Amino acid sequence: MKGFISKEHSAVTATVEGWLAQSGSKGPQHAELHREFLAFSRTVVNRLQRLVISSVVVASVLVLGLAAFSFYKSNWTIKIARVATSKSLTAFALMEQEKDPELSLLLATELVRTTRDTGETVTFVKYCITLIARQIQS
Repeated sequence: MKGFISKEHSAVTATVEGWLAQSGSKGPQHAELHREFLAFSRTVVNRLQRLVISSVVVASVLVLGLAAFSFYKSNWTIKIARVATSKSLTAFALMEQEKDPELSLLLATELVRTTRDTGETVTFVKYCITLIARQIQS
């Protein structure tokens, strides 16, 4: 954590602490103000370090929260895009089913590949298959 402390402050603090350690038996005796200066200096540096560390932790938690939220939203967007593509293919396949049932069946199989889990898609594919079977029989 010494990276947060300026070099000047460290040098001054080290000098003052050294002076206080050596002046135990020498004169003139240090004043109580010197000890207060050192205690206050350490307190301020410790508070600054705690503030910086707390800010980094809070920022990290916010970034992780936003990342989780964006991941959830992107999955939701992909699902909506898949449903939109499904409905578009369904509409196009329905329009083409009378003119070209084979194209309609191809669109329906693409629809199944796109959506995978829609019950109406499977029903539509079955309907296209029966329509093609009727055309082949006639």
